[in-house]
Parts: sequence; C-alpha cells; structure tokens
Amino acid sequence: MVRSAIFVLPLLLLSAAVVSAQGESKDASKSEPKPVGPPPPVVKLRHTTDKLAYQVTIRPGVPEPGTTVTIELDLSEVLSVPDPMYGSRKPINDAELRAVLVAAPTGKGKAKDPGQAEARKAVRLRDAGNYGFTFTGKKGVYGLHILGTTKTAGEVSYSAAVPFGVWPMPEGISHDAPPALPSKEPTAVTGDLEHGKSLCEKRCRTDVKAAYPHGATPTFLRSDFAAALSDKALLEQMLTPKGPKMTILEENDLLYYLRSLHRTIAEFFPDAAFVVSKEFTINEHGKERLKESLNLDLADADATAWVFVAYMGMPQPGGLKVVDFDDRVTRSRLKRGDKIGYLVFLDLPKEPKVKELAIAMTREPAYTIDALSARDANGKVDPAINKQLMTFAGKGKFNDPKSLHKGAPALEKKLVPVYMRAAELATMYYGAEREFTEFDAEFGVEEDASVEGGDIKLKQ
Repeated sequence: MVRSAIFVLPLLLLSAAVVSAQGESKDASKSEPKPVGPPPPVVKLRHTTDKLAYQVTIRPGVPEPGTTVTIELDLSEVLSVPDPMYGSRKPINDAELRAVLVAAPTGKGKAKDPGQAEARKAVRLRDAGNYGFTFTGKKGVYGLHILGTTKTAGEVSYSAAVPFGVWPMPEGISHDAPPALPSKEPTAVTGDLEHGKSLCEKRCRTDVKAAYPHGATPTFLRSDFAAALSDKALLEQMLTPKGPKMTILEENDLLYYLRSLHRTIAEFFPDAAFVVSKEFTINEHGKERLKESLNLDLADADATAWVFVAYMGMPQPGGLKVVDFDDRVTRSRLKRGDKIGYLVFLDLPKEPKVKELAIAMTREPAYTIDALSARDANGKVDPAINKQLMTFAGKGKFNDPKSLHKGAPALEKKLVPVYMRAAELATMYYGAEREFTEFDAEFGVEEDASVEGGDIKLKQ
C-alpha cells in the first residue's frame, strides 16, 4: 500500500500541474487580443433594400486625425422589371442627399456630452448615380448617416462608422452600429472649409491684387472682384498653373473656402435668379451733381466701381446665374419689372474698422438703402459697427445728402458721400440699360424715373 501511494502521488501532482497549465493557457488566450491587421486603405460597404442599392466607398478607410476623408455613394434603384440598358439596378441621378458625421458621445449619465456633428450637401460626381462628400475630423469614431429623398424610390437612409486615427474600432461600435444621429441635425453646407483652406495653402496664387494678404494664402477677397466671377473663372484666377488636376470634390471644397472670403449677391438678394455685373465710371453729369451737393471732387479712380444688378426669375441650375453685361442675348430677356435692386462695394473713408462696405439699394428712382454691411481687413463682420449701419436701412434718396438724417450720428457724415457715389453708379447702369433698349415700352408703362425733377442727365 505504501509503495502504491508513492507511485500515485507523483501522478496526481503531475495531473494537477497539467490542469493548472491548461487553465493558465485558457486565461492567457482570453486576455491576449486577437491579432489585427493594418488599417484598410479603402473601405467598401454594400447594402440593398427592396427599392435601393447602396455602395459606399470610404477613402482612406481609417483617416489620420486632422486629415480629410472622401465618401462616395453609388445609389441605384432596384427594379422588379429589368431595364434594357441598366438591368435590375438603375442609377439614381435625381436624389437630394445630405450626409451627417457625428462623433461618439463622451461621459456617462447626466454628464454625458453628445458628440459634435456636421453635415454636407451631396456633390454630384461624373458617373451616373454617383455622389460625394468630404469631412475633416479629429481623433475618434464617428457615425456617418446619409439621408435624403429620390423621386422614384422613396427615402434614402444609410449609416456606417468612420474611425479617425482609431483602429481597430472600439467594442460596441461597428458599421452596423455607428454613433447615432443627434436629436437636432446641423445645417448641411456645400463643402469642407478646413479641406478647402488646406488646398488653398498648397495651390492658391499669392499675387492676386484683389486677394489679401499679398504674398500669403488668401484670407480676404474683394467682393467686387470675386462676386462677378463664375466658379470656373474664380478657380482660373486663383489657382497656380502647376500641380495635378483637382478632383470634383477638391474643386468643390476649394471653391467653398474661396467663396467664404467674400460677400455674395445671394446674401443681399436671396430671391435673385440672375445678376448682371459691370464696372462703371460716374459720368460728368454725375460728378457735377456730387460737386454741387457735397462739394466733392472725384477722380476717375474714385468714381469707378463694379455695379451688380439683381433680377428675379425662374431658379437656375446651380443657383444664381451671373450674366455678363456684354451678353446682349441674355440681357434682352431680363425684364425691368423683375429687377430687385443694386449692390455696390466701396470703402468707408476715415473708418479703420471697415475694409469693404456693401451697399444694397432698391430700384430707381430713389435708390433707397436696403442693407449695409461692413467687414474688416480679415473679412470679419464687426457687430457693433454693422448695428449702427443698419440704422440707415430704409433711408436714402438720389442726390439728397439730407436723406440719411436720423441714422447713427457717428457714421452719418462718413456715409453720406459713399452712399451718394453708390446711387450715381447705379444710375450709370440704368442709363446704359435705357440705351440698350430700343423702346421705353419694353420697360413697361412706368414713367422715366431717372429724370424725376429734371436733375438727372444720363446722356454722356
């Protein structure tokens, strides 16, 4: 018995050691994470419903913090009866889409902070049914929510996760379970401002006279220069000739940044469908009026500025259409009765806070001030001075220096000569408009407002 016990004891000890080793091995396998490969350079996701087929491409798959991710959506209608050209999947080109990128919330309970969110309007890409968005994000995991409508296939709704600098994704978050939409969606904008600025730092010219500061990345564009240009023309003016061809989404973001550096016609005339623009110089009759009214002697440089004239009409694809003054065909289709008003950009002498003053005026004969807005050399709007400027809204009459009385006293003397110059410039357009038209009847049955009182002479 003793002998057998001597042999059994080592066997029991060995068995216990084996069991212990196996337990440690199992515990170790639980604690050690499974090996994860490198972040994917591109993520492609697919989803199909009864009516819609989605293919979402996220590039790069895991963007670095502070960089820009490009999201492309291929959207197709699922057909019950195959189309002769497209088969069972027909690209949808008429979708109205937006994308919301929302960060995962932080904290717990009452201290829980909802994630920051931003939204983009879709950009139509070249291929049928192809839409794009761009976002620049900080480190973290974000929910991507693509929403909208189609004319033939109903509502669009697709969600996924986008990790910035996080790989693998944290437990509980996946493409099937991304951070949720916020209770209140942010307003969708047309581009990524950070990405646009980054592109401008690399590709924008630094020698454009109308761009400031000179010799550096532009942070201010003169509105009389930029507002008169189409998107294509603005890019041609601002881009260096060297460098690779930009993608549609890159051009969109660069334009979004450049357009943020100047005032737009739509800010002052949101109902406008067309705007005619031309540089005018106040003629000798106008200079005589300013001399008599204000004892103001104007050199041609101070008497010259761009005049923008806004017209109502059918909404145009791509928004407000800029009509060149020399485009006689399009101009002939614009009716005087559809004219909304005039917009002129001038300086405001002796006011250091104002680099540029926008003066929006109603139609002739009065050219009443509809809105005034000033910004400084950094493109910033000073709330205090703009509050004072808006006391002049609804005031102003052609060739009447007393018509701005009862506005802010601190600005009245500075503003009167600037407003009267703006009204004279608007009259120069009106005179050219009359000469362009063969018969007054084409303007309707209104009286010749420009000669009210017999003191406005248009002939040069």
